[in-house]
Amino acid sequence: MCSPPVYRGFSFHDGMVEGYAARNAHLRINTIQNWSRNIINFNNKRAVAMENATVEWVEGSLGSKVSYTYPSTVLKGEGAKTSIIGVTIANGPFWKENGAKAYHDAPRTSSKIVNKSVSINGGTVVYRGLVYVREGAKYARSSVSCDSLILDDRSRAYTIPPMTKFLRRVLR
Repeated sequence: MCSPPVYRGFSFHDGMVEGYAARNAHLRINTIQNWSRNIINFNNKRAVAMENATVEWVEGSLGSKVSYTYPSTVLKGEGAKTSIIGVTIANGPFWKENGAKAYHDAPRTSSKIVNKSVSINGGTVVYRGLVYVREGAKYARSSVSCDSLILDDRSRAYTIPPMTKFLRRVLR
């Protein structure tokens, strides 16, 4: 558990998490963040998965004025897998961005992205996602699920990129 000192004015937290899953390894990274309301939280999170390795992310974002968290996995070895689960709550006039990135660089890789968010009391949640399949990453598989619960008419939820644009590109 990590927490910065509490200041009266706004504070900025710029965190970094990096992971490496060697051949046949299993790496799980869990993070629950409940920052004070005067924190702007920006987190860079990245892992690399080699041959037949698995990387699992569980990301929870509760507090802070503004949060940006995007765990990402580079599937570098054949048969590598990743699972990225994100839960975000924006309670009040706060901005929360949570998403995931999966880069399929090798054959027979797979990614599963699940994102759940709740906005209430004028909160705004944003999901930003990316699944990138590079040339040569044959038989790559991915699934993405993004669900938002908006509990009042002042709150908002956005998905970037909007799925309609994504589907038009894929179906061309």
